[in-house]
Amino acid sequence: MKFLIFEFLNSNYSLKIIDLMFRIFNQIIAIFCFIFFIQKTTAQESPKDQDYNPVSFIASPYVLFGTGEDIENVYNVGFGANMGFKINIHDNKAFFQPTVAFEYFGSYYDEVIQNNLIILKYGFQLKYQFEKESGGYLFPVLDINYADLENYLSPRKNYKGENITIADGNGISTGVGIGVSSGRLNFQVTYNYFHPDISLNESVIGDLGDVSSIYNLYEIHETTMDFSNIEFAFGYQFNN
Repeated sequence: MKFLIFEFLNSNYSLKIIDLMFRIFNQIIAIFCFIFFIQKTTAQESPKDQDYNPVSFIASPYVLFGTGEDIENVYNVGFGANMGFKINIHDNKAFFQPTVAFEYFGSYYDEVIQNNLIILKYGFQLKYQFEKESGGYLFPVLDINYADLENYLSPRKNYKGENITIADGNGISTGVGIGVSSGRLNFQVTYNYFHPDISLNESVIGDLGDVSSIYNLYEIHETTMDFSNIEFAFGYQFNN
């Protein structure tokens, strides 16, 4: 399945899809801000009442900032979204949340080529929430994921050409963070430690050699690479 997904992302329509995703991401953030404003200015059911649902669906768009030495010099910012089911496992305090996530980093390789990094995650989050005196909840987060990634070059908008796969890899991403929630909304900050195993496209390396600045920036090597990052996420809980 992951190969079918990556094949689609590497198709000629990938840039159009990614551009559309950015637009949708911006719209989602605007909608979340609007919902937060409405929630604070109108009567809402209390957070405690909402958290008595045994299972709730949560969707979270987020922004990523690279902190790992192999990623921070190449990409300024990334975007992602995850979704999953928040399962109440102990007294409305402890929650288990299976999730799937999609992340994208992009930068300009030169005037006609774009550098893309796609990450697909499958895992879970563990949360334990504490009620605040001022209302709402504070909760620590443990986020464990198996992640597949692919790095490829593609023509920039208004240019034609084939996509070129640079490298792919996989590994375990381990995140620790803290969040706050009020009603159906939550905000979460997570540090993700991610050192995937990398496999390079040897034919591309032979063709590009030292001319490719991406290798100078990345210092790609076929062991592990530091793609760690900080994640800022807005979540919305859909109750049954």
